Amino acid sequence: MADTDLQHSGSYESRAESDTSQEDKVQRWLQEVELAGEVEKIWRKEAEGSRNIYRAEKEGAERKFNIHYSSVQTSTPSLYNSTPTPDVRARYNDDNEVSRTSCQAIERVLSYSVDTYDFDSTIKAAVQDREIAGRGQVRVRYVPMEYQGRIYQEVLCEHVLWKHYRQGPATRFEDVPWVAFEHFLTRSQLNKLAPKLGDKIKLDFALDGADSKKADAAPNVFKRARVWEIWDKETRKVIWIATSYPDAPIREDDDPLGLVGYYPVSNPLYHTRTSDSMVPICPYRIIKPLADELEELTIRIQALIRVCKWRGIRHPAIPSFESLEDAVDGELVAPTDGSETLGLIQAGGLDKFIWLMPIEQLIGVLKALYEQREMVKQTIFEVSGLADIMRGQSDPNETLGAQELKANFGTMRLQEAQKDVQRFCRDLFRLKAEIACNMFDSQNLMMMTGLGLPSRQEVLQARQQLQMMQQQ
Repeated sequence: MADTDLQHSGSYESRAESDTSQEDKVQRWLQEVELAGEVEKIWRKEAEGSRNIYRAEKEGAERKFNIHYSSVQTSTPSLYNSTPTPDVRARYNDDNEVSRTSCQAIERVLSYSVDTYDFDSTIKAAVQDREIAGRGQVRVRYVPMEYQGRIYQEVLCEHVLWKHYRQGPATRFEDVPWVAFEHFLTRSQLNKLAPKLGDKIKLDFALDGADSKKADAAPNVFKRARVWEIWDKETRKVIWIATSYPDAPIREDDDPLGLVGYYPVSNPLYHTRTSDSMVPICPYRIIKPLADELEELTIRIQALIRVCKWRGIRHPAIPSFESLEDAVDGELVAPTDGSETLGLIQAGGLDKFIWLMPIEQLIGVLKALYEQREMVKQTIFEVSGLADIMRGQSDPNETLGAQELKANFGTMRLQEAQKDVQRFCRDLFRLKAEIACNMFDSQNLMMMTGLGLPSRQEVLQARQQLQMMQQQ
């Protein structure tokens, strides 16, 4: 093992050594989250810069040519543009009434759950995170609600902003040891989450732009506590840790959903990554040198346009220039006296009394800059995958075969990205279906599906009878 590998090794041999007390457990988890953020430090900085350029804020506010905005606006709808339709069927098409009814019930539950909230906006936000930051994530949340004495159950998808998500070290999502979600909770939310400790947790986080004095006066409005929701796959527990409360976790829950993969998320959407690391790569990093060149060309073009004016010097012996300024189109102005007319005739015309500033070379430079800018734009489209054929542009002089060939090869990368978005939606549907089967009662299932399904108690009784028959 190399020395660098030893330097990156952990400090503990096992959890029993690190979790000797509740305080040690908090410190160990905070260290895990901090290390996960440290590994992604460069990417997070680049992703924040990419976001600012896209929104034309902060360091991106001075951009003259925001090619990043147009690229994201073009690629995002091409990856996700319609609500997916759930299609649930048995792996083997056996003539089994139970299998057919089960698939039909799950499909109706998924269709109902997609229609009860804005599923499209959730996926679009994750796809946009993929295009801007390089990684998009969505979590599935089970939401039981009590209404008029009855429990109404829902399973929703919730967008997780790229900066509020962490995961443990691994090269494959299947090997990720834990995932964490960052929350900023008010006092009332803390009391609901941890009734015994809610009032003891310090509100150590103020929202951007909040005044500290006003925050102290109205903590439930401006100040919040930073809390990490950690899903530990090894212990199958959900651990809630507040950064301002080091004494113990503020809450611990056993496996709340009973999912096979445990996590309420799937493998995230990645724009670019390598097989040896799950740290994403910011897409803007790939085109940044070209975007900077494009910006420099645009600045130079604008500077030259500002100095490219029709200016010159006139001879003082011709006083009629003042009357020319007030003349309208097609109007002919008479000279003020005969000597002025004689001078113009002898000189050979009015242009002999005017010396204009030479701008022919300036116009040539501008033309070359415009051509170079178009070349840089096309290079950016090729590097980023947005070829002219994907932007609805084509050469009318090309044959149909040439255009189809360009379309087939030009959309290869786009098709791979579309397949990844489809995989992402499919994984979310699977998680929603698994939660519905594990958590929903028969009344909610019948309401969503319109099918006469057996109750959970009847299912348990049938299982017991089947086990007794097998034992006999």
